[in-house]
Amino acid sequence: MEEAAYLAGLIDGDGSIYVRLKSQKSSNRKQVVVAITVVQKSDKTKFLENLQKLWKAGKIRIRKDGMVEWYIQKRKEVKELLEIIFPYLKLKKPQAALCLELVNELLQINELNFDEIEKIAIKIAKMNLSKKNKLLQMSP
Repeated sequence: MEEAAYLAGLIDGDGSIYVRLKSQKSSNRKQVVVAITVVQKSDKTKFLENLQKLWKAGKIRIRKDGMVEWYIQKRKEVKELLEIIFPYLKLKKPQAALCLELVNELLQINELNFDEIEKIAIKIAKMNLSKKNKLLQMSP
């Protein structure tokens, strides 16, 4: 599918595939967010909105820094999208493989082995090249 190959290239170049771990303030539980994002200048908002409609996934967020972000965080949507684009990914294929493994486990089980999830999150974070790379985003 031509659209899947195009999206894989876009994510390889201007996107991220990651896991974020957050403490929930209201309880002792930890929240695991598996996400795909694509960031563009705000003049490309319509372009990202069209991708969102085409893939029926995620949300659009206009950021204060002049950028627009298409982000997918619903586990089922992340899983479906990664499965479709996986064969076409080049640079972010290792992150996608780990995220697919993790999201499949999260969708199948109720009890989480948080230590294992944390190890996977750290491994993915180390693969992602970013000036603002935060291994874990833990809230107080």
